[in-house]
Amino acid sequence: MRCVSCRREVSGDYVRFKCPSCGNCEVVRCLKCRQTNVHYKCGECSFEGP
Repeated sequence: MRCVSCRREVSGDYVRFKCPSCGNCEVVRCLKCRQTNVHYKCGECSFEGP
């Protein structure tokens, strides 16, 4: 799996959740991007989140 923000392979501490807007796309975020509030974008509906 890869982080949707930085595109790096995730390992250890990360989160996976469905897009809060469409619920179709799974969003994967690494710890570093979560801690530094790097934005992400849904691949299905283009929703952007912190």
